[in-house]
Amino acid sequence: IALHGRGSSADLDKYFWMPVTKQGWMLALPQSSQLGSPNSFVWDDAAKTEAEMIVHFAEIIRKYPIDPERIILAGFSQGAARAIHLALKGVIRSRGFLAVVPGKVLLDDLENLTRFAKDANLRGYLVAGGKDPRYEVFQTAHRLLNAHGIRCAMEEHPTIGHEFPPDFEQSLEKGIQFILE
Repeated sequence: IALHGRGSSADLDKYFWMPVTKQGWMLALPQSSQLGSPNSFVWDDAAKTEAEMIVHFAEIIRKYPIDPERIILAGFSQGAARAIHLALKGVIRSRGFLAVVPGKVLLDDLENLTRFAKDANLRGYLVAGGKDPRYEVFQTAHRLLNAHGIRCAMEEHPTIGHEFPPDFEQSLEKGIQFILE
């Protein structure tokens, strides 16, 4: 389940996530109802995001045979931050999260959320751009998650900023393998 970035949409971000279907995965791309501007959507309201994701997920499991042991929450930017929170809080039971340059990860909140996930056996995979203004936050989040028992790997791309890496298909493959180990 991949959440689009802030100011984007499921339709705009789908190109980046589609390679998982070639790896045999089903891909779900929920669309936020929170309008940022015309054709631009956000996940600003955390409570509304949680409620919408519960509805999206219920619809997915109603329509498709889903293996509950193979659910991965993913996202780009703000969608990545929301995917991390949804996984840690257990809003959607998952194996873990794959977060590409997560936006506005609040470290205090992240530390509190790790308490929810202590016994959930979650794993995380961060994809970080070395030129992203939040790069140090990604490093801190990586250390914090591991320190609190959430196994987390961080794939670093020193030459990119706040964007998908050009070889993102490989990142997807490595991230999924790490989460399912």
